[in-house]
Amino acid sequence: MSGLMGFDEAFRAADLAVRSVRSEGLRDIERLVLEGSWHRDTYQTIASKAGYTEGYLSRDVGPALWEVLSQALGVQVKKTNFRTAIERWSEATQQPAVATVSPPSTAATAATVVDVPVDPLPFDVTDFRGREAELATLTQWIVEERGRLLCLSGLPGVGKSWFAVKLAAQVRGHFRRFIYEDLRDRPSPSALVHRLLSRLAVSSAESAPLADLLDLLVQTLAGQPSLIVLDRTETLCCPQNLAGMYASEFGAYQEVLSALASRAHHSCLLWVGREVSRVISAIAGSSCRRYVLTGLSADDIASLAIWPEDIEASSVAWQQLSQDYGGIPALILRELGRRLSSFGGRLDRCLAACQKEPSLVYTYTEAWLAPLSALEWQVATWLALSRRPLSWQQLGEYLGTPPSLAALESLCDRGICRSHVQQDLVWELALPALLQPYLCDRWLTELLEANASDQLQWLSQYALLQTDAPEVVRQWQRQTLLTAVAEHLDTQYPTAIAKQDFLAQALQTCQLSAPSTTPDYRPGNLMNLAHHWQVPLPEVSLHGLQLRGADLQSDLFQGLSIAGADLTQTLLAKPMSRYPVIAINPHREEVAVGDQDGRLLLWDLPTGRLRRAMLAVPEAIDAIAFSPDGQLLAEARQDGTVRFWDLSSDLGPEQFASELAYPLTTLAFSPDQESLVGGDAEGNLHVWRIASGQERHCLPAHAGTITAIAFSPNGHRLLSCGQDCAAVEWDIETGTCLKRFQGRLTNVLGTVAYRPSLATELVQAVVVGRDDGQLIVWDMASARPQFIMNEPCEAFMALAMSADGRFLAASDVDNTISVWDVEARSRLCQITEPCAPVESLVFNPNRAELMTGCDYTVQRWEMPSGQCLGVWRSNRHPARQLALSIAPLQVLSSHDDHTLRCWQFSRKRQRWLPHSRLQLPTLGSTPDSVQTIATSLPPPLLGGGHGERSHSSVGSDDPSLGRVDDAFAQSRHSTSAES
Repeated sequence: MSGLMGFDEAFRAADLAVRSVRSEGLRDIERLVLEGSWHRDTYQTIASKAGYTEGYLSRDVGPALWEVLSQALGVQVKKTNFRTAIERWSEATQQPAVATVSPPSTAATAATVVDVPVDPLPFDVTDFRGREAELATLTQWIVEERGRLLCLSGLPGVGKSWFAVKLAAQVRGHFRRFIYEDLRDRPSPSALVHRLLSRLAVSSAESAPLADLLDLLVQTLAGQPSLIVLDRTETLCCPQNLAGMYASEFGAYQEVLSALASRAHHSCLLWVGREVSRVISAIAGSSCRRYVLTGLSADDIASLAIWPEDIEASSVAWQQLSQDYGGIPALILRELGRRLSSFGGRLDRCLAACQKEPSLVYTYTEAWLAPLSALEWQVATWLALSRRPLSWQQLGEYLGTPPSLAALESLCDRGICRSHVQQDLVWELALPALLQPYLCDRWLTELLEANASDQLQWLSQYALLQTDAPEVVRQWQRQTLLTAVAEHLDTQYPTAIAKQDFLAQALQTCQLSAPSTTPDYRPGNLMNLAHHWQVPLPEVSLHGLQLRGADLQSDLFQGLSIAGADLTQTLLAKPMSRYPVIAINPHREEVAVGDQDGRLLLWDLPTGRLRRAMLAVPEAIDAIAFSPDGQLLAEARQDGTVRFWDLSSDLGPEQFASELAYPLTTLAFSPDQESLVGGDAEGNLHVWRIASGQERHCLPAHAGTITAIAFSPNGHRLLSCGQDCAAVEWDIETGTCLKRFQGRLTNVLGTVAYRPSLATELVQAVVVGRDDGQLIVWDMASARPQFIMNEPCEAFMALAMSADGRFLAASDVDNTISVWDVEARSRLCQITEPCAPVESLVFNPNRAELMTGCDYTVQRWEMPSGQCLGVWRSNRHPARQLALSIAPLQVLSSHDDHTLRCWQFSRKRQRWLPHSRLQLPTLGSTPDSVQTIATSLPPPLLGGGHGERSHSSVGSDDPSLGRVDDAFAQSRHSTSAES
């Protein structure tokens, strides 16, 4: 029989023999080796043709193959005698033809008997790794639960085809036939059904009605259990439409899927593609299932067979790889597989280099996003520019109208967005990190490449700055979006006058535009450009404009007319003065701030918006505190009064205590809300009953101002510390001293707290301060240091400890805030606030956040990252010196933010308006360096203190400062200002 058998017949015989000794037949890679051996090829030749290494075939695949064939054929089989062995085995066993199928006769078919071939896998999945749990779940559903239709979807390159074929390899032993079809040729529904019938050895007329062809296919699948994989089904979809919407000529595929899912048969169809038909949601059930394949986990990526044996990678590097590339194996192989060797097999170094060039994956992301509809592009772009998840309501506010749920579902179906529900049951959409850089760069590129007339139109669609975003997002938007647009426009408007003219004309164009139902972001974006360029617009009226996304907090906009403007989503300067005191509501997302001007303001923490202004008297506020239930807010003012504000009503304050000899510097409610305690500037500790207002105790606690007080959790004890380097623990009921800690003369104490004890379930009284240049946490009971921070602290302005005792914050005279992990004794982050030294520190009792306060500014920080989440700033810079010029009539003022401002009188507005400014150079440690300013003209000096004429100079502690008339002449806006 030698020479009469062809290879295909030999392979079918070998596959049949192998199935008698193992659960699956011959794999694709084994077929390649057998075919090469059949033609007397060497392992080297086989490897070069197939794309494998010679060693892998000769040492791994070949020996295992010959061993299993030897068991199956009953003789020793080698590469050199396979042909003879299989021919002799076939002749000895006289293998009959494979069974045939004769389907029922219908109008669509003329039944014929055709030999059914053994169906190989379309490609080798020997190197498939990971996804064991997913394979086990779907195998059980197909085999045990008799699933009929599995719709497998996922991102491009995530491995859908590989997974489908691997799943088929595991379950095809339970089916009589296995069929794989690639639908890239976009067959019509009738053509595909006809093709499947042909593969199942059933003849049919392709021109027959689709319903008749489906009847025949279902009857055939009932009698001939088959596993069918239809791959690349996304080619049937209509581009620039919602996900799962098929082109009109392929609409009948919904009938095919419905028939195969709902009608009884013993086969299973795997429908594989990036998108799933909309009909699936209607027919999903026990026999029809949709499964979305997500990116590989870090462990699965590490197990892939693509990596060289000498790769160096930590678990952190694998995790970073999965995050950066979405766990998409095809993308990982393309971008890192060919670059890894250039970095000596070091995965962390290769990742660091690739992170600097996000454009490396733009070809992939562009193909991924190509099918999006116009609305989907809008939503995805807003998510990218927002750099955070957005709710449906937020998207509606940005777009002007809520996007359709179908569009949001389509984005989720494509894997472009991920939906999740927050703890407050708010549904949000998030963008994968892989898409963020591409979408931002795409939007910026289209904006910057547009012609001058179209650029304003682009600026109308999206906000360069989102006023309701966390401060860390706004900082990114300023640095990335606003700066890029401003630098591009710099080339068109190089001078300050040109910029000012452009902004004024563009704002006027906005005013003349026809009213629109959608938000117009042009005015807000133009005002942010003015802020970026430091260009004042004193004579511009913003009447009738939408200032969405405008940041008007800068004093650059003093005197700007905003009458009649829409201030929705606009940031305005906050009314804040010096030395703010802060308290956070333990039950609501709100913070109270009192200041030296007597204002007490209640702010919403998530949005940064003012909830309530509590303005009673002008005396400065020195201390505030919330009650444990968050319903009362107590304030202590410099006039010696204490007032209560009921936050559940709109009524004014209730006077609680008055005529105190010394103003209170600290306030605290007891946990049971029965007592209020305050420490004053003389060192006295006052204890009142809240219900009656009676003062229970007035204790001479310290020989100096009391700086901090804290209740124990049960409310029976109280800690206090003062400027006398002492801390005292009190029995609140009797007013007796239980324990006194007296520091050394070198100690400076900052705060006291009760923190969880390391040894028991009880709490531990601690006092925090500085000694010998280090921050120390002392145990009150033993008076010994318990924690000593491992980095120096020369001085501090304020100290605070979080409610759980985990974090310690300290501010210093260099405007720096350090946050420490107490038990680890290590510094977690360092925050620099350039405005002024921070004198108020408060930890949020509800989450890991820190509030800080300095002159005119309150900020909110995330712990332990140190990211800024919100800023309340007034940008007030009082004038220190004044000088007058008559021709032209203008005033020059100096300020503590190292600027000189030039003011001119507007006859149109009948007020003085800022026209230009000059930022003075300063030394790093120089505070308010301007001592004297004067004009070179005869009129007498209005301010400056020295009363002498100068020659256009500025008195300064900085020797680098000299004549500034040239600087003003070249500054951005001034045309005739004299300094």
